[in-house]
Amino acid sequence: MTTSIFPADKTQPFVADNGVTYVWEADRWRVKQYKLDDAALEDYATEEWTEEKIAEAMLDGTVDLTSYATKTYSDAEDDKLQNQIDELGVTKGKVARYIVDNVSGTPVSRAGQLSTNNPFWSNVVVVSFGTEDADNVLTKPMNDDDIIEFVDPANGKVSRYKITDASGAPTLVAVEFISGNCDFALGAERQVFIYPQNASSASKEYVDAQDQLLDDKKLNLAGGTLTNSLTFKRGNKSSAQFGIEPNSGTSDTNIYVFNDGQMRLRSSHTDSIDDRVGSHIVLDPNGGTPETKIYNVVTPTNDTMAANKAYVDAQGGGVPAGCIMIWMNTDPPAGWLKLKGESFDIGVYPLLHAYLQQSEGYTSGKLPDWRGHYPGQLGDHLNGDVGIKLPQQTAKPSGGSPYSSNSIPNGNTRTFNGAGGTSAYSDGTARPSIDSGWDDVTRPKTVAVHFIIKHD
Repeated sequence: MTTSIFPADKTQPFVADNGVTYVWEADRWRVKQYKLDDAALEDYATEEWTEEKIAEAMLDGTVDLTSYATKTYSDAEDDKLQNQIDELGVTKGKVARYIVDNVSGTPVSRAGQLSTNNPFWSNVVVVSFGTEDADNVLTKPMNDDDIIEFVDPANGKVSRYKITDASGAPTLVAVEFISGNCDFALGAERQVFIYPQNASSASKEYVDAQDQLLDDKKLNLAGGTLTNSLTFKRGNKSSAQFGIEPNSGTSDTNIYVFNDGQMRLRSSHTDSIDDRVGSHIVLDPNGGTPETKIYNVVTPTNDTMAANKAYVDAQGGGVPAGCIMIWMNTDPPAGWLKLKGESFDIGVYPLLHAYLQQSEGYTSGKLPDWRGHYPGQLGDHLNGDVGIKLPQQTAKPSGGSPYSSNSIPNGNTRTFNGAGGTSAYSDGTARPSIDSGWDDVTRPKTVAVHFIIKHD
């Protein structure tokens, strides 16, 4: 039997060893022309002539045509040949190209690289592939007992190996030589086919193994009935429900429709409708009012994920950017910053930046510094723009300035006389103002806190 290796270049017709010419059409090789003897072509009758002569012979009954192949039969045989070509392509898969990097058994890692433990075909027991082929297509997955076929595109030589250990594939693959004479020269290109069992078809064992995998994953409807609903029974459960279950453990993925109208999607199996075990969604009509309940939502790691209540509460529960509140702990909660004049990234917090632009004295990217200040509502003695800082101020008491309760002379004098004299003193009841002993600031009873502001 003649075996031909179809070329990677599909732009030109390909003439096989048996003389048949093939052309690539869309996704497969198709027969264009069978081999003909050029010297005898002139003796061949045309299709029209042949059909005419057959018709004549059938009319006069001089020729028995029962043993001759009809055109319909020939076309059917052409289709069979094409099907064989198509089947071979499906079984072996697309060709991949690799360049031999070394023959010392050193594993390779770069795309398009190939290595073996020996250059001589029959001595090869270890093969290593890059994660991608020379065309940057991912290396085909491998399993034990699969076949690896190497083809030298220069001379058509082929070597075949059976995989004995694919656990390290594609970096390290143990193989067993089957047949062929294609060596592994450094720097040479090798075309590679990876397929199950053999070149013509998959083995019975391989097919049985695939059937078992399918059987393990199939939808089990044992004991169920299909009427206006699908009833699936598992263990002692008899509620009307539909389940998709890859296994019977706690990692099941189930969709259940219960008799009371509730439906849930969950990743673990429990008997209670309103349980909290496993992530699941419950669609509950709740007496006619539809409700959707989602349980065990994880803390989100990006903006496209759903958030649980704890996470939303930690973010401030919808408090707008720029909102200010009092905080008594050292560190502010998530989503808030202290008003201590520190810098912030306006690209990270654009809403906070836009809000602060409306306040007096704002420097781009710098938080206000409210340390030592008391907030007050604009109006009366607080005039100006929001955010303005006013200095300390003490008003004169409405009853007048404070004075001492003691009276002292006002500076008037009396004269001395020679008769008996008297001590000089000043008349008056003037009281001096208090001009010492003041505190540095004026304030009521106060508790020290932080002012914090909500960012984006």
